[in-house]
Amino acid sequence: MNVKKTKIVRVTPGGVEKTYNMEMRAPHHNYFVNGLLSANSHSVAYAHVAYQTAYLKAHYPEHFYAAVMTNVTDDAAKIFKYASELRAQGIKMLPPDVNQSGPGFTPVERAVRYGLCAIKGIGQTAVDAIIEARREKPFRSIFDFAERVGEKGSGKRVLESLVCAGAFDSLRPEGEDIHSWRARLDACVDRALERGAKARRDRDSKQVDMFGLVTGGGETEAEEPPLPVTGVAPWSHKELLTREKAAVGFYVSGHPLEEFVEKIEQLNCLPISELANAEPNSRVKVVGVVSDFTVRNTKKGDRYAYFRLEDISGVGVKCVLWPEAFKTKGGDAADDAMLVATGRCEGEGGLTIVCDEVTLLDKARVPMTNGRPTYAGRLRANALVIEFQTCDDVLRVGDAVADALLAHPGDCEVFIDLHLADENLTVRARTAQFARVAPNKQLQETLLAAGVRVRWVD
Repeated sequence: MNVKKTKIVRVTPGGVEKTYNMEMRAPHHNYFVNGLLSANSHSVAYAHVAYQTAYLKAHYPEHFYAAVMTNVTDDAAKIFKYASELRAQGIKMLPPDVNQSGPGFTPVERAVRYGLCAIKGIGQTAVDAIIEARREKPFRSIFDFAERVGEKGSGKRVLESLVCAGAFDSLRPEGEDIHSWRARLDACVDRALERGAKARRDRDSKQVDMFGLVTGGGETEAEEPPLPVTGVAPWSHKELLTREKAAVGFYVSGHPLEEFVEKIEQLNCLPISELANAEPNSRVKVVGVVSDFTVRNTKKGDRYAYFRLEDISGVGVKCVLWPEAFKTKGGDAADDAMLVATGRCEGEGGLTIVCDEVTLLDKARVPMTNGRPTYAGRLRANALVIEFQTCDDVLRVGDAVADALLAHPGDCEVFIDLHLADENLTVRARTAQFARVAPNKQLQETLLAAGVRVRWVD
């Protein structure tokens, strides 16, 4: 590589700017970064990398997200963020699997398989032992796993984390409910470890059990004890999801709020993602699952609490219960509780909710009018498609449609479909970011009244 000296002719102070947002005038495209003279040519390299990344994300999304999540294996919040993005593209997030998962996230057909190293309580040593043990053949059961992996990769904490994360689900008998399966696996962790340790001791001492011999002088694999059936109650759906989240950092098989979707709509709860559009000091009502619940004392000795509330979309917000509200209205607040929180937004973009009251979701009362629930009718959707049949329709009701969109700001993307019958063609355009909306039935009815077709996409 040839290195040429650059003669500095003149230095003109230009202030401080973000280097990736600068435009330098020709012919001298040089500037200082942290006291070092730099050249604009480096932006070409960044542009090339950006193009490659964008191409990979567009054409090979499974490989892209698998690589990105492997890079942030130790950050559960970022993994959840990317998992939400890939779900929005119709790509599944598969649970970890003792026979298929690698150390990092693995791309498969229209899905990404969770990585073993991302499971809490499992280190690289255990993962290496698991992968090495399965090279010969797949694991047949939790007993087979405990015996072949050995002490390095099959401690009690490791086995419990794998069970809760769903890593043995592919070995589940056909027709058995996942709640029963994981409960039975969890109940026999100690037995599996004891049996595995005994089998290794026997193998190391070259002892052969009489039941391991077969006619003809050969050997066969010892018959495995059945999993316990009696006396093991299936996990509830909430317990299964709670243990799953403890193992992988977020819910994979579902969400505790799923069975309350209709009630949440009837309660007129605002999606937490829409708090960014809320005015400072405005009153809001949100619902979610509590995490990071902490109680502290003020200088006067009064107790207050703060916690994170996360809704079904995975978006969370910080909540505070100051002493008076915590004493009179905060008795239901606790980790993993499903709460309806009412309070005031504090800070730009609804960064914190100062709660006046919190109530358990299953105890929250739905507002009624003439014996029927009164609610705004929020909808679950990632995108809204508005269909125009002709160009004349665009000219005739375009302004009304635009006004309706701007009246319901949110995070839901909006697409415009124009059907050209003569060309047998449909043209789709994505609206600007400021035209994104909050999915709700009032907006839907307004658009229908304007004379256009609407379609919500979840």
